[in-house]
Amino acid sequence: MENILKTKETIEITKLTKREYETLKYIQMGYSNPEIARIMFVSINTIKAHISSILRKLNVKNRVQAAVWYELYKIKNKKYDKKDE
Repeated sequence: MENILKTKETIEITKLTKREYETLKYIQMGYSNPEIARIMFVSINTIKAHISSILRKLNVKNRVQAAVWYELYKIKNKKYDKKDE
């Protein structure tokens, strides 16, 4: 797990679009693709596209690694949204 963030230290979360960032937050919260699609008022295919882009930009293999990356990023940078508290 340590390597997930270690190799990503130079990656800025700002490389994600606003919608990708929002999708990543919902992934980290444990929502499924259909749940995220309903919350964000988009199709499941759109969510799948966001997830593919997130995985590529963060250089991780799956949504679990993306969720771990996001959690470690928040801890390391002490960046918490009010929703996350």
